[in-house]
Amino acid sequence: MRKHKIVDGDTLRALAERYLGSPDRWLEIYEANRELLPSPELLPIGVELKIPPWPRLAPPSSHPSPKRAVVPIPDGVAGEG
Repeated sequence: MRKHKIVDGDTLRALAERYLGSPDRWLEIYEANRELLPSPELLPIGVELKIPPWPRLAPPSSHPSPKRAVVPIPDGVAGEG
């Protein structure tokens, strides 16, 4: 699990954007550190926060995706009309 030491100016929204890719995920950081944070608006300087992991992508399927056939368009057919 990643960690972040709070510095002056940090906000949960900014940390969520930096570490989780979206400011809307700030609540995940707050929930992971509820015992350290008196409120979501008050981030004590010097406190080390736990940063939750990014959601893992689904593993690749064991079944290959179907391939699309490439069919050439004869001259004079495409774009006329």
